[in-house]
Amino acid sequence: MNDLYCRVPEDGTQCKTLLSAMQRGERLTIWNAMMDYGVGALHQRIKDLREMGWPISRREVKKNGKLVAEFWMEAAQRKAA
Repeated sequence: MNDLYCRVPEDGTQCKTLLSAMQRGERLTIWNAMMDYGVGALHQRIKDLREMGWPISRREVKKNGKLVAEFWMEAAQRKAA
């Protein structure tokens, strides 16, 4: 993961839940973050994780005819927390 220091979120937090999902290779959208993990403020949690040093990628994808943000971590950047 290069020589970056990434702070690990506390267990039981939304940040930890989302980080674990992305470390498993999941790509997150607002919809699946809410439905799968009960996280309604995905953009804020992604911001929190980035501030902790986690390199999270973002792109716009079309889902059901609408553009939505999708977040993930590249395989080379995943690290067990």
